[in-house]
Amino acid sequence: MKKLLFLTPELPYPPDSGGRLKSFMLLECLSSKYDLHICLFTKTERQKTHEREFFKKFKINNFYSEHLNIKRNIKNLILSYKNGIPLTVYRHFSKNFKNYIESVIEQFDAVFIDYFSMAQYITPFFKGKRILHTHNAEYIMWERKASLEKNPLIKFLIYIESKRVKNYEKSIYKNADKILCGSPNDIENIERIGIGKNKIELISTTGDNNLLLLPEISYSATEKSLFYAGTLSWDANSDGLIWFIKNCWEGITQKNPGIKLYIAGSSACQKLKKIAKNFKNIILLGYVDNLETYYSKCRVFIAPLRFGSGIKVKVLNAMYRGIPTVTTPIGAEGIEATDMVHLAIAENQEKFIDKVNILLNENTIWEKLRDNSRMLMREKYIRGQICKKLDSLLE
Repeated sequence: MKKLLFLTPELPYPPDSGGRLKSFMLLECLSSKYDLHICLFTKTERQKTHEREFFKKFKINNFYSEHLNIKRNIKNLILSYKNGIPLTVYRHFSKNFKNYIESVIEQFDAVFIDYFSMAQYITPFFKGKRILHTHNAEYIMWERKASLEKNPLIKFLIYIESKRVKNYEKSIYKNADKILCGSPNDIENIERIGIGKNKIELISTTGDNNLLLLPEISYSATEKSLFYAGTLSWDANSDGLIWFIKNCWEGITQKNPGIKLYIAGSSACQKLKKIAKNFKNIILLGYVDNLETYYSKCRVFIAPLRFGSGIKVKVLNAMYRGIPTVTTPIGAEGIEATDMVHLAIAENQEKFIDKVNILLNENTIWEKLRDNSRMLMREKYIRGQICKKLDSLLE
């Protein structure tokens, strides 16, 4: 059995966010065929409590974990400049972690680098195969974020960071034997920075396939409410919700008196908390262990993303469950879906309001999206297909 070193920046358990779910899915595919040695960081006390349960689940005895939580702030941005690496990479640097990797790496046939920030731990002298799994084309996220920022100084800093990330990504991609991407648009964005297509493989992102096993939701059993689920500490998620509340919520409540918006997700920023507090019909739920209560009772799922990259797992999961979804072109990118056939895609606030209102009130269209979304997920986004492709790449 081949020995595989798996590096990931945080404990992917429980798999309750898009990034953690992707990493968890990869480990499920790899754990049965390879002698895995996992090295990771825990970032919260909650993750530390789940660590033992995680390793027991995968029957893995060989692992190294370290608690690391370097904040995203001005001080660490300056330190990242001093060290000549992007902020995200600096936030995942530990000298002890690096020393450990260097002490064990030569015994492995291959290393699987999960997230671009973990590539910093691979010595150029490593003789085995280097597989780099990129969850997103990171520089694209920074570029999009810079384009939306109004404050000139912050806009400039984000723009500079996008350049630093782009240069860093280019350098680590050149050193990888294979680059795995979750969506076709990420492949295009990586090719744009000079990486040959022969190095890149599509490993389509999937969500929680188990949602397809649940019975279909009935329109008449739902209440006239909206649902959102996502990690609120991620800027793109909180930004999108704030934009939605400021620009769309009034237009939806006017036509649907008594409607509610349920928001599930941990670590909401103060700005989101403040704006949500102005509305009695917006409920910040915090972390929700089981989303089924809200999937099955809310009529429409929203994903109002204004920046980001790659396939969004929150959108996939809503489609697996069959709750009709309204999102933006960025929220839908990478998914082989057609507007108003599989999900609703809105380019601006007027269309977002209009499509939410249609799905809240028109039974026939609602049922069409429910059925078509689940059918598409069954055809295109099943985990077993990904496991087979991983096997062929590592063999």
